Amino acid sequence: IYERQGDIIRALENFHRSLKLYEKIRDNKGISSCFQSIGSVYYYQEDIAQALEYYEKSLKIQRQIGDREGTALSLNNIALIYYDQDKFPLALDYHQQSLKIREEMGNKLAMAISLSNIGNIYAKQGDKIMALEYLHKSLQLQEEIGDKRGLAWSFVNIAIQLINSGKVNDAYVYANKGMQTAKELGYPLIIKNAAHTLKTIFQKQKKYKEAFEMYSLEVSMNDSISSEKIEKATVKKQMQYTYEKKEA
Repeated sequence: IYERQGDIIRALENFHRSLKLYEKIRDNKGISSCFQSIGSVYYYQEDIAQALEYYEKSLKIQRQIGDREGTALSLNNIALIYYDQDKFPLALDYHQQSLKIREEMGNKLAMAISLSNIGNIYAKQGDKIMALEYLHKSLQLQEEIGDKRGLAWSFVNIAIQLINSGKVNDAYVYANKGMQTAKELGYPLIIKNAAHTLKTIFQKQKKYKEAFEMYSLEVSMNDSISSEKIEKATVKKQMQYTYEKKEA
């Protein structure tokens, strides 16, 4: 609750209090869960080194106790860190390990996430064919289970790959679906990416009025996100000077 409210200091305090109790009663599943939660707090505050440390601690315990669902989550989260660091072969390896477990468990929501993440790695490496293959697989699962947030991202990501393949009209269909879904959900980041993609499409189609409208929307959403980033940076600094000092 504190994490969702943006009170990161109190969130970490409670995660660590929980961790100490789990350690006292030797509940390894609980310990690994706390490590995962603490790692995620650091990840979203962009403290990558701390996040990786906690994710790896969590993964080690999950493998020891045979927690397959937790193992898949940790592998996925570690892969995201490697992706952010442009370590694509490592990221791909961890995502594929995660996907294999999720397929064996039949968890379609988690499978869709892994497939999308793998597609994004191929896209970053310039492999448009493999990127589209994995993004479409993810989209199919998201449609089956009605995952609107996942659908919005997949629509936009597929549109980007279609633009890169020169299929501008097909790209518009997906980008427009992504925009409509993102607006339904009210997620500024997805709306920003959809607007940027539609702007690119309209520019290629020489529809400059529509392109300018999308540019204006992109700027508006970016301003909103920038405010969040400033707040995040402030919280991160507060974490360093308040919580970590207190723990020491």
